[in-house]
Amino acid sequence: MSRPDSSFTLEKIFPGTFALQGVLGGMLGGLVWVWAMILWSKKPQLTEMISIIPQAIFVGAIFGAILATIFWVTHSSADLHAGAGMRIALMINIVGVIAILLSKFPELIRDGYFPTWVMVSWVSCLPITLLVGSRVKPWALFTFGSVAALHKDVQSRIGSKSVAATLGTLPLRFLSLTVLAVWILKFSCERNVDAEVISGAWMLIAPAVYPALSAYVTFRSPRKFTLLIIGIAINLPYGLISTAAFANSANTSWVSQLPQSVNFICLAFTLAWALFLVTRLTVQTGEPLIPTPALKKFVITRARSPQP
Repeated sequence: MSRPDSSFTLEKIFPGTFALQGVLGGMLGGLVWVWAMILWSKKPQLTEMISIIPQAIFVGAIFGAILATIFWVTHSSADLHAGAGMRIALMINIVGVIAILLSKFPELIRDGYFPTWVMVSWVSCLPITLLVGSRVKPWALFTFGSVAALHKDVQSRIGSKSVAATLGTLPLRFLSLTVLAVWILKFSCERNVDAEVISGAWMLIAPAVYPALSAYVTFRSPRKFTLLIIGIAINLPYGLISTAAFANSANTSWVSQLPQSVNFICLAFTLAWALFLVTRLTVQTGEPLIPTPALKKFVITRARSPQP
């Protein structure tokens, strides 16, 4: 009887995938550790915490690569096919055993916060545990992604090997991910512990929707016409802000009150989205930009009709 595909099937053929997954998981774990430090500090400074991120990411990447190598050796030698649940259980036990061993040294736990940092360690190791051995491909961060297409009433997803299309996708993707991460750190540093949970959650989520959606569509874009409508709808306010700020700032008092960083971010997103739409809409998917013949005919008729 054949064994069903497991999350380790791909990595058995390409062992280097384990190391890349471990590096990516370790980098995410480093960000989680910095975020925990922000939440634990009484008066965290955003610039100080951002300066710690490269060190945390570097240490996390090394730790992730080492842990991924251990997983690979265990898998290749014992032919162990462990799912995500089993990997999480093993991680919890490994961190627990290390915590028990460290508890034998009173100088390491005398501050009384040792249990809290054990929990932080569990959460920081979670990205490594979930990514190593999974079907997540770290190099997908640098690929075109996919765009939905409808051909003969069958919807599918189409990729592209075009270098130009890929290069047109990456600025928006990495800008969105960077802004999203910085916003979460900034909000955590400036959080108001006395604020209501609902209002605090709204203040965190509302500004994060735009970069999160922008990052998502770079990986999995909808059909061309839908993508065009989404791009225009969500970028119209930002385009107006950036245009007014840089072209008419002297005569627009409400724009002059905005921080300059916000103006530059709006302009950067507008340009990145414009490049993304141009390259994404020119990809051959087998269907026109306006998908339905009736709508296309209506648009052409209205464009050719004489204006009063």
